Amino acid sequence: MPLLRYDETVNVNGREKNIHSTRLLPVAVYDYDVVERPVPWHWHEELELFHLLSGSIVCMIGTSQFRLTSGEAYFVNTEVLHGAWSDTSASCRFHSIVFHPRLIGGDTTSVFWQKYLHPLQLNQSLPFMVFQPVEGWQRQVILQMEQAWELICQQEDGYEFRVRNHLSDIFLQIWKHGDVNAVSSIHRNLREEDRIKKMLLFMEEHITDEITNSEIASAAFISNTECMRCFKNVLHTTPGKYLRQLRLSKAKQLLLSTPMKVEKIGELCGFREMSYFAKVFRAEYGSAPLSYRKEHGTLPQ
Repeated sequence: MPLLRYDETVNVNGREKNIHSTRLLPVAVYDYDVVERPVPWHWHEELELFHLLSGSIVCMIGTSQFRLTSGEAYFVNTEVLHGAWSDTSASCRFHSIVFHPRLIGGDTTSVFWQKYLHPLQLNQSLPFMVFQPVEGWQRQVILQMEQAWELICQQEDGYEFRVRNHLSDIFLQIWKHGDVNAVSSIHRNLREEDRIKKMLLFMEEHITDEITNSEIASAAFISNTECMRCFKNVLHTTPGKYLRQLRLSKAKQLLLSTPMKVEKIGELCGFREMSYFAKVFRAEYGSAPLSYRKEHGTLPQ
C-alpha cells in the first residue's frame, strides 16, 4: 500500500468517502501537515492511529476537545466523529495509519474478533485514547505505530505479517489499559454525536438546495433550539456557519479538480448570488474563485 496524502477533497464532510487500503491489505498510511490543510470533520468504519511529529494541534473527537503536542499520539475507534486543526503557523506534521478491524481481527468467528476487536468496537465508553511518550507502555505503542508506518511505506517482502503483528500488539495494549468491556456512561454525548452525523449527512446531500435550520433539525428529529445546542456543544459553531464552510470547501474541491465554470460551481454548492459567492470565498481562502484556481489548480487553463 503506497503512502497517501490525507486529502480533504475526498471527505468534505459526513461519512468519509475515501477508501483506505485494498481488500487484500486493508490498511493505508498518511503523511501530512495540519497547517497546510486541517483534518475536516469525518468518520469511518476503519480504526485510526495518529502520531503528531511536530507542533501542536487542537483535536476534536466525539464531544471531547483536547490539545495534542509533538510526540503524542491517539487512537480513534470506528464510526467516531473526529477532526483536527492548528492554531499556529508552525509545522504540525503527522503520520496516520487507517485500517479495517478485520486486518487484525480476522474472521468474525475467531477469538481475536470475538474476545478483543468486537468488544472494542462496541465499547461506547472508549471513542478514543491518547498516548504520551512519558508513559512506558504508551511510548512503546507510539514506537510500534511508527515501525508499522515505515514498513507499509517500504513494502519489503513479508512486511504484511510484520505490520499486522505491530498493530495486534498495539491493540492488545489498548485492550489491557482501556477497560474495553466497561459499561458506557456517556449516552448523552453519544446521542448528540449521532444527531450531528444525521444533520451533517443531510447538509451534504442537500448542498445544492436552499435549506433552513428547521430542515436541518428535522433530519435528526429535533427542534431548532436543540439543533443549535448540538452544533454549539459538539462542533462549536452554528448550523449556518457550518453549512457555509461545507459549501466553500466543496467549491474549492470542484475549482481544483474540474474545468467547470465558476458560475456552475457556485450554483452546485448552493450559492445563488455570484457576488456573494466570490465575497465569502475570498474571505475564506484569500482569493476570488477564478484567481484561486489559477494560483492553485493543476488543470490546463
